[in-house]
This record gives sequence, structure tokens and C-alpha cells, in this order.
Amino acid sequence: MDDKLAKQLRDMPDVPGVYLFKNKSGKILYIGKALSLKKRARNYLQKNQGIKTQRLLEEARHVEFIIQKSEEDALILENNLIKEEKPKYNIALRDDKTYPLVCISQDKQAIRIYITRKRKENKAYYFGPFTNVKLLRLALKGIRYILPYASCRSLRKSGCVYAHINLCPAPCLFNKGDVNTENDLLMILKAFSGDPSFIVEGLMERVNKASESLNFEQAQEFLNMALAVNTVLGKGKGLAGIGIADVFDLQERLQLKRLPRRIEGVDISNLFGTYAVGSLVCFVDGRPYKAGYRRYKIKSVRGIDDFSMIREVIERRCRRIAKEQAIEPDLFLIDGGRGQVSSAQQILQKYGIQSDLLGLAKEEELIFLPGKKNGIKLPRYSGALKLLQAVRDDAHRFAVKYHHKLKRDGDFL
Repeated sequence: MDDKLAKQLRDMPDVPGVYLFKNKSGKILYIGKALSLKKRARNYLQKNQGIKTQRLLEEARHVEFIIQKSEEDALILENNLIKEEKPKYNIALRDDKTYPLVCISQDKQAIRIYITRKRKENKAYYFGPFTNVKLLRLALKGIRYILPYASCRSLRKSGCVYAHINLCPAPCLFNKGDVNTENDLLMILKAFSGDPSFIVEGLMERVNKASESLNFEQAQEFLNMALAVNTVLGKGKGLAGIGIADVFDLQERLQLKRLPRRIEGVDISNLFGTYAVGSLVCFVDGRPYKAGYRRYKIKSVRGIDDFSMIREVIERRCRRIAKEQAIEPDLFLIDGGRGQVSSAQQILQKYGIQSDLLGLAKEEELIFLPGKKNGIKLPRYSGALKLLQAVRDDAHRFAVKYHHKLKRDGDFL
């Protein structure tokens, strides 16, 4: 292997992306993708390689990379670049296989949305490609419940199944013009352009109504649709700040049993075991809910014992929930690692609290779940991690502020 090429491989960043091997004249020889460019590059630096890889590394003189937000984005870019450049060492993806697109059009009768692999309509809008067709179909089903549309490419005299359950405007049955408004089209285009909040909120309303009616199976179905819409159309595509999109992302990445719409974060602040206080902050749908914030003077613990202090704060909170028959949070987030989570878990079990429980350790931002020895590291760009960090940091800020106030006022006795 060329020394310059080896150095370029060693210097690859630890991020998702696409890499391109080029020969001495700059022609692309091979295009690949990776969740971590650095780890993938390390594989090429090993001595034992297959014949194809050996020939590639002998011919290559330069490697370039293009950073992407996620492995899925890298996969799509890799696919498109291979079809465009047709590198000689890319065998698997040089055929005509393509990921599906979504076609959106509007005529005098209705908005039409369908999945396709080729651009056929000149006046239509195309979005994609999409790598997870199953999730895409679930997202499209969810959109129908908020903004019904037609999916057939030609009219049917008897109407489709969606027409009979009011999820299609059914222009073929009623022969009506303008069954969808221009605003309907704009809202759908907005969703596919990266802001599906209108669709997600509409589906969440149906989740709540179904839950209130004790129809939990239907509530779960709508929740799955909302999650699919957010995952396919919203994640990493310009949703501002922390919000409901990150709540969905958190549940998906950690496989939580409940959608963490209400998160209560706990932190401890003390100076060498003295002047100890605890804080509890509350986030609802990814946003601070100030009415749910609580402050605690640590009463039962002396000296440096974070585990016992966490246990006291959680117990006082759980006791209040049980006494007032208040709504449990969907998730408790503890500032700390495995030990702090274990301490909190004992109290939740004592009071029969069914909330999910996580710990977020500061140094490496590892996430700890009850009963799990090793921490989980989420991608630093993920909405899930940003949400957890926002809750943890606000709990810390709130605890420190209370600690300073009591110390300043001499009110620790």
C-alpha cells in the first residue's frame, strides 16, 4: 500500500460517511460507506486482505471521504454515487437496483401519493430515496389518517379499500372535483421536506383519545404510525430545537416500553458531602415544564454518599406520587451511572412505579439501564442524546442554583 494512502486512512474521522478510493489519475476505483469511517479505514490497514481488496489497495493512491449525519444517509449517498460513477471495484451495486421514491401529485380530482422506483410524471413531486420500505409504508398509512389522499394511479369504478374506510377522498366513487385543497398539498409537501410535526401531532391526538377510551391496541397502532412518520420524514431533517421528534428517537434507540413524553430528571449538588440538595426537573414532549420542578434538602444522609442521596430524592418523589395518586413520569433520568440507577431502581420497585429508568454518566455520556452491566453510547448527533443531555443539564443547573441559594442565605440548618 502507498504510504500516503496509509496515512490518509489512519487520519479518517470517527463519524458516519462515504469514502472514495481513487487511482493516481484521480479516477474513482471504489465507493463504500461506514457508520464509522475511522473503524472502516482500520480494516484496510490490516495485513490479511482478500484478493479483490489487495488489488484495490495496490492501485489506489488517494482516499477521500464525505461526512454524513447517519449510516442511512451514507447508504443512500453511496448508492447514488455508485450508479453515477460506476467504479470498477463496486460489483454489488452496479446493477439497476434503486431504492424507492415517493411520488406526490395533484390533479382536478385529488392528491395522489404512491411509491415508485422511476420518475415518470413531469409535474409531480418526488422525495427519497428511502431505504426502509416497511417503515415508509407505515408512515404513509399514518398520513392518510390526518390528510386522506388517493394512492391509485387510475380511477376504479368500485373504489379502493381506503375509500370505504374514509382514508381516501374517493374521487372515483363520488366524481367530485377538488376533494383536496391546495393547503392539504402544502402540508404534505412540508412533511416530506423535513417538518412532519402537523402529522405527528394529529396522530398523537388519536393516541390520547384511544387511550382515554381504554382502546390501547388502537393507541399503540397510532403511536407506531407517528413514530414511523417522524423516523422516515423528520429525524435529522431540520426540526428545530428539542421536541417531540427527539422523544420518539429516544424510545426507538433505547427500546423503552413507554413513549417518554414526561421525563423527570434528578441531580444532586453538595460540597464534600455537606450542604447537600437534590433537584427534580420535568420535561414534557421534549420541553421544560416548570410547574413540575421540585427542590429537596437532603435530610437522611451525612457525608459523601451520592447513591443514598439519589435514593432519598427518588423515594420522596415516589411517596408523593403514591400519596396523591399522581401521574407517573414515563421516564426517570438519573445523573450518574450503574450505581445510581441501581439505587433508584430499588425505590421504584418498592412503590410499584412502572416508569422507565435511565442513568446518564457525564464523562463519556454513557447511558445505563437497570440490570445492564455496560453502558450504551448513542451517536453524538442524535436527538435522543440531545434530549437526555438537556434534561440532565437543567437538573444540574437547578440543583446548583438551589445549593448556592441555601448556602448564601445560611439556611442549611
